[in-house]
Amino acid sequence: MLFRSYKIGRYEVTSRQWAEFLNAALHRPDPIPWVEVPIIWAGGQFAPFAVSESRSMFAAGGATWRTCAIFTNWLHNNKSLERAAFLSGAYDVSTFGGDGNGNFTDQLAHSPGARYWIPTMDEWLKAAHYDPSKQNPDGSVGGWWQYSNGTDSPYLYGPPPGGHANADFESPNPFFIPLGSYEITSPWGLYDMAGATREYTESTYPAIPNRSRITRGSAWEIPAGVGDRIEGGAGGASPGEHYFAYGFRIAAAVPSPSSVFALVLGVSCTLLRRSRGRLCATVDSSSWPLLPS
Repeated sequence: MLFRSYKIGRYEVTSRQWAEFLNAALHRPDPIPWVEVPIIWAGGQFAPFAVSESRSMFAAGGATWRTCAIFTNWLHNNKSLERAAFLSGAYDVSTFGGDGNGNFTDQLAHSPGARYWIPTMDEWLKAAHYDPSKQNPDGSVGGWWQYSNGTDSPYLYGPPPGGHANADFESPNPFFIPLGSYEITSPWGLYDMAGATREYTESTYPAIPNRSRITRGSAWEIPAGVGDRIEGGAGGASPGEHYFAYGFRIAAAVPSPSSVFALVLGVSCTLLRRSRGRLCATVDSSSWPLLPS
């Protein structure tokens, strides 16, 4: 099987990024269909949406999968305010809906040539659990960890500085802990794979492919259990469902050598100014094995 490299956000989509998108999609005479405001909105001001600098790195929860998909369309089209920029690119919004039998009709996978998309479960798991530098007992290099902290040991759930993950506690309020507050990352340098939100993937359950989009990881306040183990913990949601714990991070294409300029314009550089390194990790999957069965 041929694997390709891709980029994935070091952080979940932030309140500042959400504010820019929601203003573009909703603060207009012809609001974009299927776009809904996340339930957990710690950013501050509504309509028009605005966030202070101190709240710019908060996560937003309770976004629908469809809203997240339209977010990636907008990025694909360079944040254009033209109506068409929200309706296609990664996902064809004209397919969104149901068949009357409880199944959704939404486009199952992002379009060929998409520049940004919701990561597949395979992409999410590899960015969270695969370590290309892992030293194995047989002398080989590269392998899987049970947890997205780069070990086979569970996270210590609790607030910083003593805790390791924003999940499985209620005090202090986990909604107000900025993304990137924990020093624990995945082997690829991704923050908050365990909390703040449980993250959407593009993938669907094979047995019911038109009913649920798979979610991964743990989330605010929710008992962690096996949610952060690679061997289990996948949840699911219909694409129009609002649940306070659901959010996402963005996947993106790696520019070809002939499109270096696109990298400058990409999600890693323009969505949010950030002093601590890049916002995006480039994941080289050219020699990875298949996910463990």
